[in-house]
Amino acid sequence: MKRNVLNFQHLYQKALLTYLEQGMRAGIDSAKGLGIQSLAAGFPILDLAKLHERSLIMDILPNFPAPQWPALIKQAGTFFAAAIAPISKSDFNAKEALRVKKIIETLSDRTVELAASNLQLSAEISHRRKAEESLKKSGLPNLWIPDKEMFFHVESFGLLGTGKLDLAGIKRTAIQLTGIRGDGK
Repeated sequence: MKRNVLNFQHLYQKALLTYLEQGMRAGIDSAKGLGIQSLAAGFPILDLAKLHERSLIMDILPNFPAPQWPALIKQAGTFFAAAIAPISKSDFNAKEALRVKKIIETLSDRTVELAASNLQLSAEISHRRKAEESLKKSGLPNLWIPDKEMFFHVESFGLLGTGKLDLAGIKRTAIQLTGIRGDGK
């Protein structure tokens, strides 16, 4: 039984990847066929949904550039809808199938957003490390170099009407971020 499940998982991943790579040229018949196979094997629809999600997020999306992910997720949703169509006819109504599809699309979208946030965070960490390293190599005394926890991401520095930096605004931002006042209070 476990071997059959693993075989089915492999077939599903392969068919989904082929569909995503070839687009409409691949046709949706393979998804419908997999839905019939899963129905015949007694594969529960929620297990199929989990398989779809795991295959897409863990095995397929990382092999494509991040900007393509939203389109691929929509395309994968179409594949999943076709795969569950045979099951939905026998197991539950079309409204439930649409609800499951929307849940999977929402989870996929959130996973893509999380991956993008992680990439951005990694870039910011790398930038901070380079800044720390540059400060250490600058020859400044260690006492003048801020600790790691004193580095903060600031979108921009305010400017006065004259085009000069708003030093008072920068000081207020620094106090807000650190809780440390320059006058020792």
